[in-house]
Amino acid sequence: MAIVMKFGGTSVGNSQRINQTCEIIISRIDQDPVVVVSAVGGVTDMLINGARSISVNERSVDEVIEDIIIKHNTILDELEIDRNLLDDLFESLKDTYDSLNRISAENMDLITSFGERMS
Repeated sequence: MAIVMKFGGTSVGNSQRINQTCEIIISRIDQDPVVVVSAVGGVTDMLINGARSISVNERSVDEVIEDIIIKHNTILDELEIDRNLLDDLFESLKDTYDSLNRISAENMDLITSFGERMS
C-alpha cells in the first residue's frame, strides 16, 4: 500500500536537509511513497514579503526575484544539480510579479504556490 510522506520547509531548507529527506524517502521506497514537499524554508515569507514590497515600490521585481534565485541556486549547486532546472519557474514568477496590480488573497495564493513548485 502506498504511503504519503509530507515534508515541511525545514526538511528541504538546505542541501543537507534535502539529502536527509531523500534518505528517509529511500528507506520507505518499498511502500510506494507519494512525496509532498513544502517550499524551501523561508521562501514562502520571501514570496509574500516580495509581493508586498513590490506593491508599495520598496523593491523592484528584479531585486525580489534575485534573492529567491540565490537561495535556490545555492541549494542546486550544493546538490550538483543544473541551475537551469528552475529557470522557467523563475521567469514565470517574474511575469506574475510584473502583472500584479494589487495584493489580494487570490494573487497571494498564486505567488506562494511558486514556493512549492520550485521545491
